[in-house]
Amino acid sequence: MVQDDTNISRYFNKKSKKMVKEHDKKGIPQSMKYQIDDIMSYNVGSAFDVGSGPGTLLINLFELGLNKGYGIDLSPSMNNYATERLITSGIDKNAFEIYEGSFLELDANITPEAISLHRVICCHPDRQGMIAKSISYKPKVITLTIPRDTPLHRLFFLILKLSAKVFSRLSIYNHRIHTIQAQLLDSGYSLSTENKSFIWTTLTFIKD
Repeated sequence: MVQDDTNISRYFNKKSKKMVKEHDKKGIPQSMKYQIDDIMSYNVGSAFDVGSGPGTLLINLFELGLNKGYGIDLSPSMNNYATERLITSGIDKNAFEIYEGSFLELDANITPEAISLHRVICCHPDRQGMIAKSISYKPKVITLTIPRDTPLHRLFFLILKLSAKVFSRLSIYNHRIHTIQAQLLDSGYSLSTENKSFIWTTLTFIKD
């Protein structure tokens, strides 16, 4: 069964409190650090975090000098945490906007210079739509983190996907890296950096 937005929202509502505690205690994931460094290396003034969760990536971008931040998440609980944590971090309420709902259905008149998709495409069956929507904002930078694309990793994530069906967990979609790259290259972007961890690959593209 194809995973829908309701299932994703329900899953991350349950996970929100735990994720906040993990970020506060252990710090942010290395893959997120890669994306933050890449975004700020291009001196962007605004950024849009798709699947923004509890606002961690945006908070770190603001601490490094971001002027305007946008976030969107399907989970109301995540959005509540994001708003609360951004304000607690001293970010002006007028400096950020948090949207609730589907990124693919969002109708917002915004012009972010960078778009982040951190471990979000792997939760969504419509890879092409997510990338196309990101491109439609014409950002200077698009950075994303997805599962590594090797035979061993594909097998690992296939097992996770099968177990998700059995135990009603969140399904993981191991989209092929070359299809993502091709879509972005065809739209005038070029690959700037690629960083790998044990499970994840972080790719950052810039507009030529």
